[in-house]
Parts: sequence; C-alpha cells; structure tokens
Amino acid sequence: MLDITTMGAVGDGAFDNSDGLERALAECRGTLLVPDGVYGISRPLTLPVHVSLQMAPGAVLRALPGFQGEAVVIKAPGERGKPVSYGSIRGGTIDGGAQELTGILVPYACRLHIGDLEVKNCRRKGIDLGAEGWYECNVSNVRLYLEPEVQNLPGSIGLHYQRCTDSLVSLVVIIGYETGLRSDSSSNDFQQVHVWNFKSNGDLKVCFACNGWNDTYNQCYADSPITAEMGYGFYVTRPFQRITNCRVYNNQWATDEGVIGIFIADGGTHGTYLGNHFTAREGHRILRAFDGNLDAACIVGNSYATTVSGGLVCQLPSGGGGTSRMPIASIAGDRLNLSRPVDTPEGGLVGDLAWSEDARGSMLWVHTPSGWKKARLE
Repeated sequence: MLDITTMGAVGDGAFDNSDGLERALAECRGTLLVPDGVYGISRPLTLPVHVSLQMAPGAVLRALPGFQGEAVVIKAPGERGKPVSYGSIRGGTIDGGAQELTGILVPYACRLHIGDLEVKNCRRKGIDLGAEGWYECNVSNVRLYLEPEVQNLPGSIGLHYQRCTDSLVSLVVIIGYETGLRSDSSSNDFQQVHVWNFKSNGDLKVCFACNGWNDTYNQCYADSPITAEMGYGFYVTRPFQRITNCRVYNNQWATDEGVIGIFIADGGTHGTYLGNHFTAREGHRILRAFDGNLDAACIVGNSYATTVSGGLVCQLPSGGGGTSRMPIASIAGDRLNLSRPVDTPEGGLVGDLAWSEDARGSMLWVHTPSGWKKARLE
C-alpha cells in the first residue's frame, strides 16, 4: 500500500503526487497498491518490469495540465534482449485530462494483463501495445473513452495492437476515437468489443481496422462510423481474418448511405465471414454490407435488414486461392437449385452460375475468366 503520509494532499486531484508515487515504486518489488483517491501527476508513472499496478475501484491517476510526457502510465521493459513487461495493470481510472496523451503505453508488450479499469479523456490513444512487442498482452473488462465534447485527434486510436501476438481481448468498450480498435499484429483474438462515438467527439472513420494476419473477431459491435465521407465497420487489409457473429449498425449520427459494413482490401484475401448482421436505425441506410476484393472470401450465413442497400453476398470459394490452396466446394444432396432466372447476367465472380429463360429458350451461364458464357438447354 502507498505511504500516503509522504505524498501531500492525496485524493483531491490538485496536488502533484508524482514524487511520492515514484518513491513508492522505487521501494516496491511486487504490486503497487493505490487506495481510493484522485492522484494528480505531472509526468508519466513508469512501472518497472518487476512491478504490477493495482488500483482501488475509486482510485484515479489524473494527468495535470501541462503534463510532460506522451503517456499517463508506461510499463517499462526488462533488461536488453529480454523485452518482457510481466505482471498486470488493474483497477481504477486513468484520466488524461483531455490532453493529447496515451493512457497506457507498453512498448515491449509481453506477458502482461490489463483489466478491470477505465482509461478516459486520453485523446491520442487509450491503450498502445507493443511497438517493439512480443506476445500475450491480454486485455479484459476495460472501458476506453472520451467524454462528450472531448474532441479526438486525427489518427487517434482507442486500442492499438502494434507488434504483440497470441493475445486475448474481451469485454472492451471503446468510445470517441477516429479508429476504435486497430490490429497490426497477428494471431490475436478479439471478442465482445463494442466501438462507438458521441457525435461531439468527431469522426469515427473505422470501427475495426483489421491489419493483422490470422486474427479473429467474434461478437464484436461496429456501432456507426461517423464521418462526412465513407466510414467502415470492419476494414480488412491482411489475409486469413475471421469475422463471425458480429454486428454493423448505422445510427442517427452516421451519414446515410455513407457506411460500408465490411470492406476487404486487395491484401485481405482468404477471410471468413459467418453469421454477421447488418442493420441501421429507421430512416438511415448502410450503403453496402460487403465491398472490395471478395475473391476467395467465404461469406455465408450473414443477415441483412431492409435498411441495407447492397453488398448482400453469400458465397463459398471453390478451388484456386492463389498462394493458399483451397479445396473444391461440393454440395451435399442431389441437386444445385438456381432459384431465380435472370436476363443476361452481369458482374459476379469467376465460377458463378446463372440461368435465363426468355424467347431464346433456357440457357445456363457460367462466369469464366473471359466473361459470361452460355450453353443452350434442351
């Protein structure tokens, strides 16, 4: 427990407690326990590799005006060649005072747990993990938010995984940032993450920036990109993403017909998209549920409300796949039913089938690499 007798006016938020906290850290070899109260600090609280931080539910670390540093709390790495961070940061509230700060910065993120806390009014980033990181930096039961009227910054991110793999993230709420959650790493699992903004916070351009490789997003909620231009629920740029049982919503603050639910960039191949739901508030619409490079994407079992204008896709990739081999798709049972006749088909992907019925007779169409080809049925 902190020796509060050495720290001045502990608990009122006006006094600079930086010196007292640093003295306590210097003497600590396990967990620094911070009791209820508001602790003003003028520079980063830097946790040594061997020290965890445990804050009481009513404890607040608040960046004082004119704060000198880039983050309120920094977890220092171990010795050179062993860039681990170890331990945990838990409980209480980390308050950036609406300054251009990051709440928690862990440059060498490895074997660390962040949980059961709030990070508020840190306008640059809520949590920034692993610019030179490693693996297993888990986050759970965390709320990262800007209060109403607190403006985000261009390029701001709520939760950023830079170079930290094999991590688990669950029960996270992110409010107010230009990008909600961004993964540039690989093999991480994100579940039950809810991203949204107050309109007064500024743009929410991308709820989930899926720049990692082989990540999973399950039961995540992309709640209304807010931007004067195009906004995205999920923006996928790397292969082997799996987005399942998620929701994309267009609320009263979002631009009507200005939202793409899931956009797959050219590099976002071989993704799987199962059981997701796309909808909008009454009087608003999502422009397209899916858009971009859909080749080699498995898109099955998703649902689309009447408020979704286009991009309603159901497809199983069949063979091919470029650098990643994919088995030929087979249909169980004794038939393939093309239930709706069309005129001359347009668009589509190589391998698509269609049939038409007109004065020329019945014809089966196959989309080949050189375009749609037809065969008369007799």
